[in-house]
Amino acid sequence: MNEFFKELDSLFISGNLKAAEDFLLETLRRIEASSGRECAEYASVLNELAAYYRNAGRCRESERAFREALAVLEGLGMRRTPQYATILVNLAGLLRIMGFPRDAVAVFIEAGSLLSELRAEGDYAYASLLNNLALAYKDAGDLKNAYAAALEAFELVRGIPGAEHETAASLNNLAVIREETGMLSEAEALIDQALSVYASMTEENVHHAAALSTKASLLSRKGLSADAASYSLRALELTEKFFGRNMDYAAGALNLSLLSEELGDFSAAASYLSLALETYEALLGAEHERTRECRERLSKMRAKEV
Repeated sequence: MNEFFKELDSLFISGNLKAAEDFLLETLRRIEASSGRECAEYASVLNELAAYYRNAGRCRESERAFREALAVLEGLGMRRTPQYATILVNLAGLLRIMGFPRDAVAVFIEAGSLLSELRAEGDYAYASLLNNLALAYKDAGDLKNAYAAALEAFELVRGIPGAEHETAASLNNLAVIREETGMLSEAEALIDQALSVYASMTEENVHHAAALSTKASLLSRKGLSADAASYSLRALELTEKFFGRNMDYAAGALNLSLLSEELGDFSAAASYLSLALETYEALLGAEHERTRECRERLSKMRAKEV
């Protein structure tokens, strides 16, 4: 499997997302032909495919793949293994994205209990779980537990060599939660620390975009629309590079449209709004509420230009 992951990482780094999907599907076909579906390798590749679908905004396909991977492992008697717990964590993250934060919290807690029981969590892996749990708590409106989870994650990994990714993610989560509670100065100090960690990395990180978006939000609150737009644009570029035009891309394009409108650049505002509309329509369909809202907003904006 080492060669598989090496090739997959190379495709994702290159930004060739269609080739990555084709590679995943072909690998599944090859494993099925040689060993059948009921093997740990098949579940592992399914997990990677599900993660790809999740990042691309293809949530139903992602959920089916995650649940199939879990079923394969359960059929193999591998329910109480770190591999099973890892896929549980990934499924929980998907449930949060799909708008089921309380379900996500329950699955994260189940995965964490399993890892603790197996004594297989390790500081880095457990911090990753805690960071995701923090986001689920936040989305469920439980900011107290969200902050506690993010802070525990940060304290686990800070100063550990090679743990820069989870350190930065923890700082970003803490910043987002502080922003939601109105503690804006503390939020900005935290996000600046996170951005400093990302800046020190030798390679661009897939979650850098989230921190850039948090910084943009804080700058926008201060009325610094031009600076906020600069951070938002970089976040949009990184989102497309690593994940393609997914739901985060659509939300970023919509935010850039609003910022451009504030700056009086209505041409740019219409252009970004068109990108958001195209993305929502591709991912959610022409009649979804978000698609309709974008279409109506774009129609009103163009009417003003006439």
